[in-house]
Formats: sequence, structure tokens, C-alpha cells
Amino acid sequence: MLLSVIIPVYNAEKFLQATVESVIAQDFDDFEVILVNDGSKDHSAELCDALAKAHKQVVVIHKENGGVSSARNVGIDAAKGKYVTFIDADDKIGKNMFSDLLQECESKNADKAFCGFYDILENGEHKLRNIDIPQRELLNRDFVINSMLLTGCMGDSYMNHVWGGMYKTELLRKHNLRFKQRPMGEDWYFNMLYCDLIESAVYVDEPYYIYVRNGESATARYHTQQFELWLENRELRHNISTKYAFEIDTKSIDSRWVAKVLFYAMQVISCDSDPKAKLKQMFGNDEFIKALKNANQITPRFFVPVVWLLKRNCFNAVFSILKLYAHRIK
Repeated sequence: MLLSVIIPVYNAEKFLQATVESVIAQDFDDFEVILVNDGSKDHSAELCDALAKAHKQVVVIHKENGGVSSARNVGIDAAKGKYVTFIDADDKIGKNMFSDLLQECESKNADKAFCGFYDILENGEHKLRNIDIPQRELLNRDFVINSMLLTGCMGDSYMNHVWGGMYKTELLRKHNLRFKQRPMGEDWYFNMLYCDLIESAVYVDEPYYIYVRNGESATARYHTQQFELWLENRELRHNISTKYAFEIDTKSIDSRWVAKVLFYAMQVISCDSDPKAKLKQMFGNDEFIKALKNANQITPRFFVPVVWLLKRNCFNAVFSILKLYAHRIK
């Protein structure tokens, strides 16, 4: 079998039928669809079973809820295909995606293939997302390091998602590479580790993947461990940057991160049961203090007085201002 399609399913009864139908409609049939029902509380489990009865390529694994990472890992362990690809249960794919990407992988012996995508906003607007890199060319190890990994170290990028990509199952198992158990950001982490070990990749600029944003997705919720996840990301960025001697504009990166932490601080104030204690822990963290000292220009500008007060350890004043901002944004 050439391809295993892994779809984690959690409370996705509203979207799953259309997602699976877009997969079954491919102009290629040497694949299996692994639906991993991750302890859904709606009727997703029954829908998964019905889809398996209707389509011989669909297999279902039911498990207790453990999050998208654990669901994808179960799918990887069960995969029979030479390659694996990941699809979110509320997205769709274009008709020729599998045949085109696999043709590129096989003809060029690439370790990874990935494509452009449409970003469907909550208001229904379609945004075409393509990457300004060579297309349909074998991207060698040097490109993987000095473009893909470097881009991932610099911040938000096409390294942030695994959907729309093909990965070699043999490499995942040889290096025991699985998704890190975390509530968000697992795609970027996985891609960085995968690209750290591969020799080649190929990019197809056709927007085969259709990414549908919805307010119920994991990225739309408040995460109590978000700050700790950012610390893990910074450690991995530091390790990879050091390994390959990347020259990185740390001032710009730290400026963006400080702003993200401050926006998150407003979420903490609105959602956390003990926001003062959590913010004291965040603002007292050595990594955050280092970034605060290194940051050169914080935007938006309304954070400038907050940064000024943070540098002078005026926590109560900082908390009051952020609380006011959080109330206004509501």
C-alpha cells in the first residue's frame, strides 16, 4: 500500500462526512483512511463506523480521549502505507492531491512532499496560501536546513502545519518520531524534528488542501499551558539554531514573543482562576526576562508602557493595565 491517510476525530460529526468524501473522491485508490475516534462525546463514533461500512478503504480505531497528538500517533502505529498524510476532520482536499504529491515523492525519491492550500476564514472568505520557494524541484539537504529549518526557527511559517504533506512511514518508525503530547503547536514541533533528519523535500504550489477555520478548533481556545509550550519551542529553536549555526535576528523574534506573551496575559486575566499567580510566574521566568531585555520594538504600541513597567518590576501596575486592556477587548 502506498499511502495511509490519518484523520483524528473528536466531536466532528458536523464536518466528518464531507471530509471523508473528499478523500474517497481522489483519482487514486492505493490508500487507506484511518479514522481515529479520540473519545468523541457526540455521534462521531457511530459516523466513523458507518463510513467504514460504506467505504472499504476506511478503517476505524476507537480510543479514549487523549488529544490530537495521541490520535495521530495511534494512526502512525497502525499505518500500512509507504507514506502517511494527515487531514483534520473539518477540512477537505482537492481531487488530485494524492496522485500529484505521491508522483513527486516517488519520481524524485523525496522524503517529504507538501502543497499550497486555501485558507477558508470563518466569514467564508477564501485565501490562497502559497510559498515562495522552488516548486516541483528536488529540494536537497542544504535547502531543507537553510530554508525550511531556518524558516521554522524564525517564527510563523509553512512549518506550522502537517496537513497537506506526505511523510515517509519508514523514517518515522526508524527514528521513533511521533507527535509530542501537547494541546497545540504539535505540528510545528513535529515538522522541525522531521526536517532535522531528512535529506530532501519537494513542494507543489497547487492549493490542494482546504483548511477550514472554525471557532471550535483547538487553536481557538484558551490553553493553560501555552506559556510553557512557548518555552519548549524556544528551546528547540535554540538547539537547532546552534546545531546549524543559523544567524537569526533574535531581537525581532524576542520582540514578537514578548507581544504574544502580553496578549496571552490578557487571556489569562479573562480566563484563569488565579491570574495574578500565573502572571507572576510568567513574568518572573528567566527566559521571558531575557527576551524582554533583548526586545527592541514592541508592537502594538499600547504595550510600550507595560514593557516599561515590567522592566522596573512594577507588577501591580502591569496587572492593572493588562486587566483594563482585557476588559476593553471583550
